[in-house]
Amino acid sequence: ELADIEVEDVADYVGSEPSYAARMRTLGEDDDEAEDRDDSEEISAGAVRQKRAKGDVLRRLTMLVALGVFVFAAYQLIAIFMEYKAGTDEYDSLAEYAHEQQETPDVSAEYIEEDPFNPDFVKATIDWNGLKAENGEVCGWIQFETIETINYPIVQGSAANGTGNSYYLTHTFRGASNSAGSIFVEEQNAPGFADMNTIVYGHNMKNGSMFGLLGKYKDADYYAGNEYFWIYTPEANYRYKIFSCYEPLADSETYTWWSQPCDDYTNYLSRVASYSKYATGVEVQPTDKIVTLSTCTSRGSDYRFVVHAKLIYSESIQN
Repeated sequence: ELADIEVEDVADYVGSEPSYAARMRTLGEDDDEAEDRDDSEEISAGAVRQKRAKGDVLRRLTMLVALGVFVFAAYQLIAIFMEYKAGTDEYDSLAEYAHEQQETPDVSAEYIEEDPFNPDFVKATIDWNGLKAENGEVCGWIQFETIETINYPIVQGSAANGTGNSYYLTHTFRGASNSAGSIFVEEQNAPGFADMNTIVYGHNMKNGSMFGLLGKYKDADYYAGNEYFWIYTPEANYRYKIFSCYEPLADSETYTWWSQPCDDYTNYLSRVASYSKYATGVEVQPTDKIVTLSTCTSRGSDYRFVVHAKLIYSESIQN
């Protein structure tokens, strides 16, 4: 009986506790799950590190590209500044050839239109020999009565000499390659401002040099008080009065010239006067000679900004 009880107790014990093999299996399964978790966590950490590494590379590349763009932009700005400065310095040095008139020269005057002179303005005396020694294609000098910065020599090139319009668009008076270019007369115009319409070009420089201030004539308030300018030549001095300001297409009829008055020219004068952004009150006659000052405009590369002015006074210099 005792033996039977012990056997039963042992049987009960054996039946109530997992066997060794079962325990081993369970422990093995627990270890596998732990290893799987460790492997999974290690893979996740690796993926995070890999993603971070990729992000770091991308950020570095972005920073390098941004730095490259900044350096290039800075270089471009410095280059533009240096070019502007070189052009400005050259034209400032040419100012030595234009002096305030100390005495009234012996002239033969012609009043095309009676218009009072500005008492505060003193005409310049130009050293033509000095200028011609610098550039034999100099043909004039332009000076505004009330805009001090528009005060430059004028050249007129020719295709035969390799110094036509395209040359002076990118070369200064002394022949240096520079985006400021020159103030120059249309190469097909007759010399000496003899045509009925002489076209004079100049760049619209952002620093206000050359014809950079012509755009201000878009405003009628600016026009009032700034209507007059002079063009000096070795043979004569001419005073002009602005009568029309507008933005034509670069290939428009605006850029047409005539050697003599004619019906077509009369009609042209009427049209360009009507194109003005505002009424100037200045009338033009069929026999009036005009100068067209032309520059670029912010409206677009197909357009230009022009100022038309009529000759109202001339004086021939007696040599």
